Amino acid sequence: QETSGDVPDGTASPYQDPTRDSSVPEPEEAFRDFCDSLFSDILSGTDALTMHYLLMYPENYGLDPSAAGWNLGLSEETDESEYYDSVRETLETLHAYDYDKLDREEKLTYFVLDWYLNTELLSEGHGYFYEPLSPNFGIQAYLPVNFAEFRLENTEDVELYLALMESVDDYFADILGYEALKAEHGMFMADSQ
Repeated sequence: QETSGDVPDGTASPYQDPTRDSSVPEPEEAFRDFCDSLFSDILSGTDALTMHYLLMYPENYGLDPSAAGWNLGLSEETDESEYYDSVRETLETLHAYDYDKLDREEKLTYFVLDWYLNTELLSEGHGYFYEPLSPNFGIQAYLPVNFAEFRLENTEDVELYLALMESVDDYFADILGYEALKAEHGMFMADSQ
C-alpha cells in the first residue's frame, strides 16, 4: 500500500494513460531520452545567468550559453497560451510511457514530472499573480547572491558576467513594465509588499 510521498510501486498506476501510444519505444531508453530532451529544452529557454549557475559545461547537453542571450531573462512578454500548450503537450508525451514498465528511479521521475506539469496547468490564466519583487524571495533578494556566487573559470565567464551586469538596468525596467501590466489588470503588489 502506498503512503503519502512514496513513489507508486507499480501495482495499479494512477498515472497510466489508457490511450497509450504503442509506437513509443521501450521504456528505459525512450524515457531517459525524453527526460534528457526535456532537460535541454527547459534550459535552452532560460536566461544566461540561470544556465551558467546550473551547468558547468552546457555544451555537454548541446546548449550554447550565448544563445540564451546576454540578459537576465524576462526581457519579452511570453505568450501564455503557447506556454500552457507546451506544458499540455509535454504531459501528453509523459503519459504515453507505460509507467508500470519503468524502473524505480524512472517512476520517481515520472511521478515528479506528472505532479509538476499538472501543478503548472493549475496556474493557467493566473499569470499576473507572479510577484518578481516579493520581499523575501524577489529578484532584488537573490540577484546579488547569484552575482556573488558566479563562477569565473575563464575569459568567457568574465565576459558573460560583465554583460549580465550591464543588463541589470534593462532587466529591472522590464520588471517595472510587468508590474505596470499587473496594475492595469488590478493585480499590483499586495500592501504587505
